[in-house]
Amino acid sequence: MLGGGREKKEDKIDHGVGLEFHKRIGDPVKKHEPLATIHYNSDAKLPEAKSLISGSYHIGEHLPREKRPLVRHIWVRSGLGCS
Repeated sequence: MLGGGREKKEDKIDHGVGLEFHKRIGDPVKKHEPLATIHYNSDAKLPEAKSLISGSYHIGEHLPREKRPLVRHIWVRSGLGCS
């Protein structure tokens, strides 16, 4: 989405693109404190990335009751194994 990955196998990976998280789930946050920094190479894709990232946060008065799993699904294509 940010332009750092590959759309085709021949495309190069831009290692300067990605997310830098400053807060973890359950960390206290102060008003106007940054939660993450977006490193990007495409101004056109930035608004969509900001919207998706900001929509992924929920800031409330209480700590979450439980942490959600980092990996929810592992998809295995027929004939390929996971190790």
